[in-house]
Amino acid sequence: MNRGFYTAATAMLIQQRRLNTVSNNLANIKTHGFRREEVVVSTFEETLRYRIESNQKTPIGTSAKISAVDEIIHFFDQANVEETLRNLDVAIMGEGFFEIDKNGQTLLTRNGHFSIDQEGYLVLGDVGRVLGQNGPIQVNNDRFRVNEFGMVFDERGNYLDSLSIVSTEDYGQLSKQPNGLYMSNQPMTQMNAVVMQGSLEGSNVDMTDELTRMMEIQRNFQSVANALKLIDRLNERAANEIGKV
Repeated sequence: MNRGFYTAATAMLIQQRRLNTVSNNLANIKTHGFRREEVVVSTFEETLRYRIESNQKTPIGTSAKISAVDEIIHFFDQANVEETLRNLDVAIMGEGFFEIDKNGQTLLTRNGHFSIDQEGYLVLGDVGRVLGQNGPIQVNNDRFRVNEFGMVFDERGNYLDSLSIVSTEDYGQLSKQPNGLYMSNQPMTQMNAVVMQGSLEGSNVDMTDELTRMMEIQRNFQSVANALKLIDRLNERAANEIGKV
């Protein structure tokens, strides 16, 4: 395959991945606790290709330097916190994630838009039950209170449990799940986080930044498309000239 075509086509695929990521950010701009994503592009190092024979390596050539999508990273900086005055809403101030039990599987989220299931347990939508230090938290009604340290008390002031809020030094080990949820294959550390009842953290997506990034991607995509057309014309001309010879 013509190297120019290959390089340009790879660049177009990268821009398409970037565009998909920006579109997903914009689609979740009002999703509570959502963390924006960004594509990281890296260049393959120039590497030697070897023929291995009798435990000896003989260099036989080099590989081309092209760009490729390395990974999609997530930004976990604090988003704006808005007061809702809804007793079931809880926002984390600073680092940390709520732990949610989904059929025995622990998921992580910054979304504190909770509700109560039929058995009186605090839950996150259709995901699962909110975990405390001693397991799922049963509040029975929406008249419970959460202090700034995450301690949960019933309407009479009796201590029920404390919200399980965890974090990690390496956010790169978290794997993204649908609906702003994450999973971790490594042990998480309990946090002495500060929380705010009656408030919700929004998305950390900035619409202006994302729209600017989208315009940049569209310009890059168009430039690569034009380059492909130029390469095609050059190849056509070369083939015609060789044909005349």
